[in-house]
Amino acid sequence: MTEAEGRLRLVLRVKSRGFVGERVLEGSSCEELTESAAVILAMSGTAGAAVASAASRLPPGETAPPTAATAAPPVESAPPRARPFVLSRAPILRVSLAAALDVGTLPTPAFGGALSVGVAPGRGVALNLRGTLWASSRGVLAADPQQGGTFDLLSVDATGCYALVHGLLELSPCVMLELERMSATGFGTPNSSSANPLWLAVGAGLEARWEWTRAFALDIVVAGIVPTRGESFAIRSATGVLDNVQRIGLAAARASLGPEVRF
Repeated sequence: MTEAEGRLRLVLRVKSRGFVGERVLEGSSCEELTESAAVILAMSGTAGAAVASAASRLPPGETAPPTAATAAPPVESAPPRARPFVLSRAPILRVSLAAALDVGTLPTPAFGGALSVGVAPGRGVALNLRGTLWASSRGVLAADPQQGGTFDLLSVDATGCYALVHGLLELSPCVMLELERMSATGFGTPNSSSANPLWLAVGAGLEARWEWTRAFALDIVVAGIVPTRGESFAIRSATGVLDNVQRIGLAAARASLGPEVRF
């Protein structure tokens, strides 16, 4: 940058991709020359702000050394990330296969397998229909363990739940109406007999659902049920006395645990 007759002169040399150009700028102040140089350098793809700032600090009478123009390095685009599997909407249909436990309905605690299908229309409401086949249980006479009965239980329940806690862990109080059918067959007596009673039960419980993904969850249910009528099963022993083998209690406890697939 030089000064002559009250005006400043700036010689700007630009080199870009093998091409060398020279521009002569004149102005009445360093600020004016700086702005002009910055515009030219910016249009040529160089770091104009840094060069113009350096030129503005040179004293009059000195010429700025030529600066090689450097193009901005290409920006490498990041590789596309794999998107996790998510459903486009909240799950509505729920299917579960669970292991179940009953205490109080059969003569001894019994395990069973449950298949359930449910819907969750929204607003925390879930409706579920479940069928459970329970393992056989044996009840014997207190006076003679060689006499008694074999019991098989099938239960079908309709359940309604409302989620109070949402998120990865969902907690819902539930009410249920259950239809139970028991098959009882006596053994060890001359006059073995069988029965197939059918009755209703009502119940309430708590359902906990742990969401692994939007499509899979772990479902846990704990409930208590009360039969609407009592049932008792008796056999006539070898001595001709009619003794009870099993009496359905006033209440029973149920629990189930299993994976849930949601659509």
